[in-house]
Amino acid sequence: MKPTLLPRLAALAALILLPGALHAATDVDAKAQGLVDPQYRTEVLFVQGSGTPAGIEKWNYFFYDPTAAHNLRQVQIVNGTVTLSQPSEVSHAVSSDLVFDPARVTLPLASVLKSADTYAQQNQITYNRVRVLLRRPAAGQAPRWRVELLQDDRSRGVIYTGNSAEFVRYAPAGKGDSATAAGFFNDVQNTFKGIGGDLQQFFTGERTVDQ
Repeated sequence: MKPTLLPRLAALAALILLPGALHAATDVDAKAQGLVDPQYRTEVLFVQGSGTPAGIEKWNYFFYDPTAAHNLRQVQIVNGTVTLSQPSEVSHAVSSDLVFDPARVTLPLASVLKSADTYAQQNQITYNRVRVLLRRPAAGQAPRWRVELLQDDRSRGVIYTGNSAEFVRYAPAGKGDSATAAGFFNDVQNTFKGIGGDLQQFFTGERTVDQ
């Protein structure tokens, strides 16, 4: 085994051995939900996160909340501390078709990151940071994780996982719109364009989908 792989594998092992180390009914969920009207606390449209392969440092929750402008409220938590809670600015009102309760998601993010890391190792993709997204692919479908691999600030592509955290497919960065990290958000803009732009900017540092 290459020496450079040992720190990453050790970090992944630690995540797997610590229950609730990243997601699925964690304290982060509870903190975010506690800042939303009780009747909408289980109405989540997206969960975003960014950090290192060893753990997520920043979480963004987007709640469907009819009491907020355009029906959307954002809660941001950084290293366990709430740093933002406000209505999210989008181009038009959003619907509740894709909402889910994060506490009912049974896919540990540690398993998803392990699947992503396994693929990266097998295909010699170097990375030192990750961005993650949890959402329903379509109404009625179970929420799924997606992982963007980055080397510093440069995208190395997006990994899609399935209902059991297994690898489904890889979309490399810079290989055409349908296969880039930006193309990853095309289905989002069809639902509500503003959030598509927010998510594209969050993942890629660029904003093109609503221009």
